[in-house]
Amino acid sequence: MSVKCPRCHGLLAVDYMNDILTDGIWREQSKCLNCGSVTDAVIEANRLTPPVLTRGETPGRRGYKDRPPLTVKGVSWTRK
Repeated sequence: MSVKCPRCHGLLAVDYMNDILTDGIWREQSKCLNCGSVTDAVIEANRLTPPVLTRGETPGRRGYKDRPPLTVKGVSWTRK
């Protein structure tokens, strides 16, 4: 049984990355041989955890200032 890419359904291969920014340890990641999509444990954790709105931010893309403000229970969430 082969593991398929969630993006294009191509073949995923195990790849290793040296994490030089934090501790220099080699980490395992999967890379699609068809589209080049890379997934590791940190990427998966970020996909499973929804972003948290902080006061002053709108839902959607960060930095997208032209959206109308979101109002929840009388509190307006706008981008400054």
